[in-house]
Amino acid sequence: MLRDTARRRPELVFEWLLPRARRASGVTVREAVKPLSPQQRAAVLAAR
Repeated sequence: MLRDTARRRPELVFEWLLPRARRASGVTVREAVKPLSPQQRAAVLAAR
């Protein structure tokens, strides 16, 4: 669901996922960050 939403509304997913990145599973984060920009992807992965 996050991956599909990120395709249409990447800012929304980024803002939602960033504070939850530590608690989210690896698969969830990996799939959700695919459509995000490189900067957003790096920020989420660094938060893990």
